[in-house]
Amino acid sequence: MTRFDDRPKWYWAAGGTKPRSNGETETTDAGDRFVVACGQRELWERVRVEVSSTEQCAWNSFGSADGRPTLADCLFVMVEGREMYGANFNRVVTELAQVPAFAKAIVASKVDLCNWVSNPTTYTALTRPKYDPKAEEQLRSVIEATLGQTIEQ
Repeated sequence: MTRFDDRPKWYWAAGGTKPRSNGETETTDAGDRFVVACGQRELWERVRVEVSSTEQCAWNSFGSADGRPTLADCLFVMVEGREMYGANFNRVVTELAQVPAFAKAIVASKVDLCNWVSNPTTYTALTRPKYDPKAEEQLRSVIEATLGQTIEQ
């Protein structure tokens, strides 16, 4: 019997896997195979139906243990789900809209909902550059200048 953590903590899961020629597996672009759920029981129920029937996927918790993720927590999931795992933008936004902080941010933005779903001005595919330590350092410099403090490496 699987034991679940029934705390009100939030989780996300993305993608699936495919076999490599060497017998290992690799994570595939998630597309619509991305879910957000409150509690592990709900997460794994949804994973089996919407992400991977074999439960082979990337997943993690987010936010504090009290079940109240902040907008910053949600934005990190948005970046991670979309950019790292290739989840569909509309799916990520819709799933995160279950989290009160994210839903409140959408409403507080006072812009039409069409601006919160995929509404491209160009139909050229967006690039997803690979990791570059120079980009990390540039981000660190901008954050330090903005906040007037050094951030840890």
